[in-house]
Amino acid sequence: MTNAELRRLFRQYNRDYFSGKLPNADIRFATMDRENDLGFCLLFAGVPEIRINKRLKRWPKLVRSTLLHEMVHIALPRHVQHGPRFNRELARLISEGAYDGLL
Repeated sequence: MTNAELRRLFRQYNRDYFSGKLPNADIRFATMDRENDLGFCLLFAGVPEIRINKRLKRWPKLVRSTLLHEMVHIALPRHVQHGPRFNRELARLISEGAYDGLL
């Protein structure tokens, strides 16, 4: 999988599962400081950033599920991290079929 494919998936998921409301984000594969990290999202001022561990490129299902997870961080207010509200948003994505074939 390439960075271009990752950006295409972001646009598709944004349209299909977030009503196109997520802002454009800087998305790419990257080397992680901790090699077991799947990805992370940076929500500082400006354009949100999503980084997916480049070691996942050979596992497109894992890339897709990680991307969806990071997109939830963008969809929710910055102060909302993992917890009940985050889990409700993941449950919504699962119920809408976003994770079909990925889990």
